[in-house]
Amino acid sequence: MASIVVELQRDSLKPTIAVSDLLRKALLIATKLDIPEFKTWIESELSGYRDCIDPKSTVPSYRISTGTVMGQDEWGRWIPVLFPTAEQNELTSKVVFFDSVAEIESIIQQDLTDLRIAFAPEQAAILRQSSLNRLVMHARFVRKEDLKRVLDAVRTEILRWSLKLEKDGILGEGAAFSAEEQQKASSVNYNTHFYAPVGNVAQNAEHFSQTANNTIQSEDLAKLVKQFSEHFNELNLDARQQQRAEAQLAILKTELTGEHDPAIVKQAAHSLRTITEGAIGSLVTQPGVWHWIHQVLSSF
Repeated sequence: MASIVVELQRDSLKPTIAVSDLLRKALLIATKLDIPEFKTWIESELSGYRDCIDPKSTVPSYRISTGTVMGQDEWGRWIPVLFPTAEQNELTSKVVFFDSVAEIESIIQQDLTDLRIAFAPEQAAILRQSSLNRLVMHARFVRKEDLKRVLDAVRTEILRWSLKLEKDGILGEGAAFSAEEQQKASSVNYNTHFYAPVGNVAQNAEHFSQTANNTIQSEDLAKLVKQFSEHFNELNLDARQQQRAEAQLAILKTELTGEHDPAIVKQAAHSLRTITEGAIGSLVTQPGVWHWIHQVLSSF
């Protein structure tokens, strides 16, 4: 009779067989062999990890990814959000996929390129309150490939486990296991070793405030002044607006001559954004220099 363990190996190599179906077959094997830890992992993948929202809980590390934090302005446009430090960006852009494997498979089948993941209400409120450019909504955008990696990791783990069972002489002829096979399974450790702490953005809310700190690195300030100056005429400002914008740009240029004063840069950049916001708004629909300038000015 056919071995259910070998059958599981073969199924794991067939991309046409859903990972959720592999998990159910693996659950049958783990239950019959009484392998509790691996059974717990299988059941978590089948039902999801929503009980792991507690920051002290853990989820497999392959379910943790990094998204791109975007903010939606009052005109409905999504723009990238800049953070003063890499630590704040990492904290806020962190994404944990709590969904069950079946739910992930369903999402992947949808005709989507990027997936939008909302923040918890308390997180969203902090981001909205700290936004100085009237961003009304924030979300993290992840690629569909990030979700596919979750399924690939689960599929690979099932394959490795079934290969280990075969190596230990545990085959399960006809979906039944002998007393000897059950004894072997009880004496071997079939643990999973890919867990990592979930963490919780809301718990660390005081450490991120989107761009409320309004800091900018010297190299980015130099790039902003250079790019803005080179493309200034594209804004088609009236004489009064042009004069006011040039005055703020001159202040920023002066700050480049030495170690810039963050307070002065903040005020000048904020004024420059206010003066040119309407004109820039018509130029940021496509990626390019104005899209980048808009991102930087939106942090003030």
